Amino acid sequence: MTPAPDATGEAARRPGAGLAQPAALATGLLDGLADGAGEPKQWRGVLIVDSQGPWAGPGSARLVRDAAALAATVTVWLWLVGDGISSALPGAGPADGLRALSAGPGGVWVDGFSLARRGLGAGDLVDGVTVVEVGAVAELLLQPDVKAVWR
Repeated sequence: MTPAPDATGEAARRPGAGLAQPAALATGLLDGLADGAGEPKQWRGVLIVDSQGPWAGPGSARLVRDAAALAATVTVWLWLVGDGISSALPGAGPADGLRALSAGPGGVWVDGFSLARRGLGAGDLVDGVTVVEVGAVAELLLQPDVKAVWR
């Protein structure tokens, strides 16, 4: 399948262009994995980590939108850490995707340490995101029924 180019003509050369839609990808990613006995594993959720943010290119906005689409099939936590926290600043990230994720059972989490290092606070972020410390993320990562995806 050859994807149609976007306004800049770059879509055809973009890695991953023309791949399965997020919901189909989630089904393959989550349902296809087996537990130790070879049985399909039932995943409670997916932790998606973005450490780059919108200033690294369009991948961050796509990640937020794909995470929102994936949240229709499984609980999604989006953890913004390092430069990724800039996605949660007003006007920086895709507001529609952040709102959708924030309203879901998982949510959008912003790393408190990364926020403080940049001289920012919770009041500087879009409504609905939650500032968390790394301990909350570590607890989630240790859950056997949560899959982690890092960007």
